[in-house]
Amino acid sequence: MSEHDHPEANELEHPAAWRRCHVDTEPADTSSAATARYLQQRAAELRTIPDAAKGAALLRKYRCLCN
Repeated sequence: MSEHDHPEANELEHPAAWRRCHVDTEPADTSSAATARYLQQRAAELRTIPDAAKGAALLRKYRCLCN
């Protein structure tokens, strides 16, 4: 975990990984593939926030996704 990592990023990556595994077994499941990409992109975006104070609004948004 890097100094800019947020627990929310990890929480988004877990369902993304599950979706990617599902797509491996069901390649026609384009919805899961798209969702996995979306969640992975949001996790990567969270990791670009240098500190929680500057990204407070963004963190609240992702906390809603995680809950």
